[in-house]
Amino acid sequence: MKLGILGGTFDPVHCGHLLIAEEAQSRMELQRVLFCPAGQPRLRTGEPEASAHHRLEMVRWAVQSNPDFSVSAIEIGRKGPSYTIDTLETLRQQEGPGTDLYFIMGADTLEGFDQWKEPGRVLELCRLVVVKRPGYEDPEIESVIRTFPAAKGRVFRLQGPCSKLSARTVRQRVAMGLPIDGLVPQVVKAYIDEQCLYKGEEET
Repeated sequence: MKLGILGGTFDPVHCGHLLIAEEAQSRMELQRVLFCPAGQPRLRTGEPEASAHHRLEMVRWAVQSNPDFSVSAIEIGRKGPSYTIDTLETLRQQEGPGTDLYFIMGADTLEGFDQWKEPGRVLELCRLVVVKRPGYEDPEIESVIRTFPAAKGRVFRLQGPCSKLSARTVRQRVAMGLPIDGLVPQVVKAYIDEQCLYKGEEET
């Protein structure tokens, strides 16, 4: 089986995330895509605005209508910073050797791949599916291969539509009282409204 893994802060999850997951599933012929919200993102500046609980719940609501999408809380439940290598090691144990892991990531993230914890081991455990991000050049896969020869044949460009939508845009619009219809799934919008997220009010 081919399992896609889409990590991220998901603060909040938005339609761009779902588009990437759908595109990766189709083009890489993945049987499942697993969304893994980060507990404490190691390389992100600042803390997520929504709590881990709220971010996890929003992802659960966002993927509920797609039977090929599921959610894992393994990073949310882990103490300390979220490291991809730890997640991959856990999933390898859970899924067994018969499952091929495909880690879906943005081109901007690939630029700092050498800063990851145990990048060589990451390449042993999974294949990387690199999504072009607006404002970034095509992924420099060749430079990664020069640094990590094991990456040859294990890093793929995801050719397809790329969304300019960002979680920051969604948060800013909510804070300004602007509509976010069409930017996030309707169930996520309802959750944001119900929990008063991103409005400067105390979370429940």
